[in-house]
Amino acid sequence: MRKAFAEMKTGETDAIRGYAVTRIDHLDDYARTDWAINGFVAVMERLLPDLDVAPLNKVSVKLANGVPLEQREVDAGLGVLARAEDGLIRVPRQTIRDAVLTEQIGIEMASLGILEAA
Repeated sequence: MRKAFAEMKTGETDAIRGYAVTRIDHLDDYARTDWAINGFVAVMERLLPDLDVAPLNKVSVKLANGVPLEQREVDAGLGVLARAEDGLIRVPRQTIRDAVLTEQIGIEMASLGILEAA
């Protein structure tokens, strides 16, 4: 997430079919940035329910709709990331892994029509 927001801050991001994308580090693959933000938000809502993720949601919606971002919106998103990092320091690593896996399974099930997308 931090890398994706850093790219947005420079104003230069990769795009595929008109959507901003970010490279997935551990794979030679790209993900739509708005989808990556949505996944991150879902995990944060599970792990840090008191974290205000509204700035991330706003950026995601704008990216999904092809609306230009303002610098202050990107900065607000980076602020949420910093607060999330602070909060995650106190969460056991296995708990984080479990939350990420749960969201990944939910996404896969929704893409197969097994589970209604949130």
